[in-house]
Amino acid sequence: MGLNKSILVALLLVTTIPTTFAATYDFKKNLPPGCTQKGNGPAYCPNGLSLGWGDVIVANKVHTVIVDGNADLANAQIYQGESVRLAITSSGNISASYRARLNADLYAEGTVHFGAEVDLTGNISADHVYLESRSTLTGDINTATLTTNSNVAIDGAVQASGAIQIASYTEISGAVTAASVNADSYTHFASTVTAQGDISLGSEGVINGAVSGDNVILRASSSRINGDLNATGDVIIESGAEVNGNVAAGYLLMKASNARITGDAVASGDIDLEWAARIDGDATAVNIKNNAGSTNSVGGATYCQSSNGSHPYSCNSTPAPPSQCDALGGLAGYGIIGMDDFDYGNNSQINGTDITDPNNTNGNTPTPTGVVEDINMAFPPIDPAVFPSFNGSVDRTNPTNLPPGTYDRINVSGNGGFASTSGGTYYIEEIDFSNQTNTLQLAPGDYFVKDIDMGNDSSITISPTGRVRIYIRDELNGGNNLFFNSGGSVPNLVIYLYDDAEFEIGNFNQGSSSSDLTFNGVLYAPYENNEIEFGNNTNIQGAILTAGELEIGNNTEITYTDAIEDQVNDAFGCTPEVDEVDHYRILHPQQVVSCLAAPVTVVACLDASCSSRFSDPVALEVLSSASASTWQGGSVASSADNNATFNFSGGEGSGGLRYIDGGNTTLTLGNAAPAALNNVQCYDSTGSTATNCAIDFRTAGLIITAADGTSAIPPSFAGEDFPLAVRAVQTNTQTGACEARVSGPQQLELGTECRNPMNCQAGQTFTAGTTPVALNAANSSINYSPISVVFDANGTAVLPAQYSDVGALRLHARLDLAAAANQGQAGIDDPNVTLTGTSLNDFVVKPHTLVIHALDSADQIATATTDNGNDYARAGEAFSLIVQSLNAQGEVTPNFGNEQTSAAVSSQFVGTLYPSAPDASSTAAKFEGATGYYKDPSRAGTMRTDAARWLDVGTIEVAPGLINDSYLGAGDAAVKQPTAVGRFSPDRFALLTSSLTNSCNAFTYMDEPALAVSYDLVAVNTDGNITANYNASYSDTAVIRVVAAHLGSPDTAADKFAQRLLNLPDEQNWDAGSLSLNVTDAGFARHPDGVIDGPYPLLSLGLQVLSERDNRDFAAGDLTLTTVSGPAAPLNDHLALRYGRFVLENTYGPETEDLSVPLSAQYFDGNRFVLNSLDQCSATQVSPLSVIADPAGLSPIAAGTSNSLSNGELPFGSLFWQATGTGNTGEFIYQYDAPAWLEFDWVDETGTAHRDPRATAGFGQYRANPRVLYWKELN
Repeated sequence: MGLNKSILVALLLVTTIPTTFAATYDFKKNLPPGCTQKGNGPAYCPNGLSLGWGDVIVANKVHTVIVDGNADLANAQIYQGESVRLAITSSGNISASYRARLNADLYAEGTVHFGAEVDLTGNISADHVYLESRSTLTGDINTATLTTNSNVAIDGAVQASGAIQIASYTEISGAVTAASVNADSYTHFASTVTAQGDISLGSEGVINGAVSGDNVILRASSSRINGDLNATGDVIIESGAEVNGNVAAGYLLMKASNARITGDAVASGDIDLEWAARIDGDATAVNIKNNAGSTNSVGGATYCQSSNGSHPYSCNSTPAPPSQCDALGGLAGYGIIGMDDFDYGNNSQINGTDITDPNNTNGNTPTPTGVVEDINMAFPPIDPAVFPSFNGSVDRTNPTNLPPGTYDRINVSGNGGFASTSGGTYYIEEIDFSNQTNTLQLAPGDYFVKDIDMGNDSSITISPTGRVRIYIRDELNGGNNLFFNSGGSVPNLVIYLYDDAEFEIGNFNQGSSSSDLTFNGVLYAPYENNEIEFGNNTNIQGAILTAGELEIGNNTEITYTDAIEDQVNDAFGCTPEVDEVDHYRILHPQQVVSCLAAPVTVVACLDASCSSRFSDPVALEVLSSASASTWQGGSVASSADNNATFNFSGGEGSGGLRYIDGGNTTLTLGNAAPAALNNVQCYDSTGSTATNCAIDFRTAGLIITAADGTSAIPPSFAGEDFPLAVRAVQTNTQTGACEARVSGPQQLELGTECRNPMNCQAGQTFTAGTTPVALNAANSSINYSPISVVFDANGTAVLPAQYSDVGALRLHARLDLAAAANQGQAGIDDPNVTLTGTSLNDFVVKPHTLVIHALDSADQIATATTDNGNDYARAGEAFSLIVQSLNAQGEVTPNFGNEQTSAAVSSQFVGTLYPSAPDASSTAAKFEGATGYYKDPSRAGTMRTDAARWLDVGTIEVAPGLINDSYLGAGDAAVKQPTAVGRFSPDRFALLTSSLTNSCNAFTYMDEPALAVSYDLVAVNTDGNITANYNASYSDTAVIRVVAAHLGSPDTAADKFAQRLLNLPDEQNWDAGSLSLNVTDAGFARHPDGVIDGPYPLLSLGLQVLSERDNRDFAAGDLTLTTVSGPAAPLNDHLALRYGRFVLENTYGPETEDLSVPLSAQYFDGNRFVLNSLDQCSATQVSPLSVIADPAGLSPIAAGTSNSLSNGELPFGSLFWQATGTGNTGEFIYQYDAPAWLEFDWVDETGTAHRDPRATAGFGQYRANPRVLYWKELN
């Protein structure tokens, strides 16, 4: 019998196991239960995803599924054999069971958990990852923490912001970065391991790559690192463990026995060597404690302050390893190094010399001379040695003055997109440039970036001036025509590449003959696996130094001079070599009247072009070949006749040379300290024309000065008269004074030479008196014009002059004198003579008026608008400004902008003209485009910028200006005329925050005014920053409407959602660029036609712009909610709306007991009314109970306590009818006064309609209606 019972029980167990069958799904047509998909969008599983055992997922057009909740993949076979991968995104956890086979990328906000022998081809991104035994993954992992069981294989990289725990026999092929790494025995890492904290490698574990961390321990026995080991804290190498490379640590302990380092060991503290420990190379520490058994434990030299132990060493006082600056200085001596491999294209040059390899060295550096050599240099590590661990979550597009912090992606996009930072320390996941001439302007600071992707025509600039250091973890990849710090100085940009990082950019299509620099800075990559590649035609100024591979394309031009080498050392923070004077340059007049001193200037030049100057103190001798000449003033420290000693600093010194007797003299220099590398050069006073170092002192001649006859001609304004004095003088050889050579009326000849710009413009005039004077190009043969003048008794003729254009001018004068009686010797005639001379100085004629205009899209001058008319541009959108120079008559001065270095103009923000009440933030800080002007090719006398931006809305006033308020160093314009620019409109609207909350946890009843709806909406510029001027004083701001749509089964026009939103009026109350709504009494009404509909479990609310004066809207990518009235920007979260009603049931009981009221809530499920078990919120009270009919005259009394429903039903006894007492029996009809949203169109058996639920209650014995056999409710 017992056996029979056992058999029976077993049979029962077998027969009660549920039978399931594997299913095949896709995410387009045959979706797993509970999942939906619309159009070409992703599949959506609102209540989680749960696959059955053995289920199969195949590909069918849609390859993305979004799971709200957990995703249980069981042992599914997903996308096996497919060329594409499925992407699964879960707001919860993702799990896969034994032998699941997944071809998918997994993204979970929670944990990804694999059972045993799960195989994944794809990447994992999750908060936590746990992989059980024998799981395999072909892809990368990005997580906070990673834990594996034994025998796991990961063919990819691992990045964790927290701890990694690796069990035995696990293999990881890619680079590992984490806060800490703990690896058990027999683990294998095929690449680098980097941690901010501790690293522990178990017995027989192997790391084939460099290791960096805080404290690092290699466990006994036979654990091994094949690469360099850098630790900021302690390194412990246990018995039999080995580092095949160099070790740097704070403290180094090599435990007994047979711990080994094959390279050098350096500790900032101590090194302890226990029994049989061995360092093959040098050992450097404060103290070396040697208990290894012999002094042979260190194969190289020992550098220490002290040594102890059983076999102490004799310490060498000078450390063997060079300082970092020494090593970097050695690298900087070459400038261009690809230690592992250097490849160069055809016609590539360095410093103007072809790169060649005449000795067939197949070397790794072109050297600054262009001759390829093979060198072996040490590369110091990057500081910090470990790339910081971080996870960015904030995206920004075209930000302005981005503050320091941690970011996910920085996008520089749009046509002429611009982004800038405010400086400091940044941690950025990715910087992405589009292909539309975009610029990222970096302020000084440190930028830790994992990836940079630069589209064609992208630029990285630096402003304000200062050091920018960019640390690249993975790669910088770029297209063609890129610019890195093109207009800056070499020390301002340093790019570091971490282990295995790459730098690759394309061609420079303008060609290497262009003056634009592709790369101007320092690129440092100290790892053998670094790769750097420049395309064809690039221009490089600065250093490219890598222990890895370097490839430059065809026609590359590299500039690497001694001066740049010093700048490279400076970029590394190392003291540059002492500057050397390339040559000294003498600036002097070529002709002067001997009664005047000739100004002589000596310049100490650091390079051949004298573009930079030696600023340290200089002492040298200046010699005039005329023995009767003398020196005076300025930098002259002492003089002996024609020989003077100049002492100066700051790059130049000056003195005056006098030679009263007249004649030619030649200038030379001697005894210069410091000495120059090259010979002296001589130029005219302007520094533009080379000379033979000679000055012609003439005893008689013409001098053109200011009106006082002695001063230099001061600056003047275009189109305005200014006085000139022409002096005809001769030298009194006795006194050296200037005396009149002629008086009375004379026919003077004048010529004007345009010095800067060097060409005069047709149609422009220089007049002296009322006579036009011939205009001449610089350094050309001078043409003269005759002018009648009258010299006074002092030989001076003063006359008004005027120049219609701008620039630096030099006047030339010529006066023919016929033979005449000598004034000092009667009877002796002076011969015919021609007096010549020039203006005492090259003088500047400045713009009289500067005007500024904005240009429209047709490149015409734009007319500003305010509260009417069309907008001019979007806030943050680049627009064009022109600055024109006018003379006093209001005519354009065409030479403005043609200067040898074009006039440096600027534009300044003056104020906000509209709206009438601008925000306090509407200041100059929101105006960009103050500089960066270039010569407008289509407008004479005009400078232009296409990069001006106003970052707010409204109309502003801007004014033109000159950089440093000076034209050619001669001061400011007389008038700077401002103009209005605008109106600027918002670029778009954006939701900052929003939320939707049901009235009762997971649902809300239709008609119930208890929805919580909030949003914070902002008007933004093209950078995505708030336009605070968008306020009540800005006319016709956007009217915002809330709209609704259902995401599951889409609503239609017949559902009339547009008429059903309650207490959500259109909003227009913009303040400081923001529009906010926060209500708790919103609702969704029942159908206006009385249709019973729903439920709507995925009701979404969104925002639409009902009207806006410039038709601005949300970004197209934000309008993702499809509604009957058009696309909308969805608010966060969803609502669940149900058509509900209260229901009363008939109830009976003895007259001696209270009679409980059976009240419940129902909702329409699409087919019928069912119990609303989710209702835990609906409140009940005694007062809504009332008696409708009391035929038995019982006068029942309602009683009870206020309570809420539980699982949709009123708890027993909460409300009740009090017992009527013995003998008081009978029935009565009662109702409950329901809230409006729980009323219903009821009809009783008599056809009477009512809104509140009713039922029959009876005291006494219940007696059924004899004529009714069966009741059924019809909904």
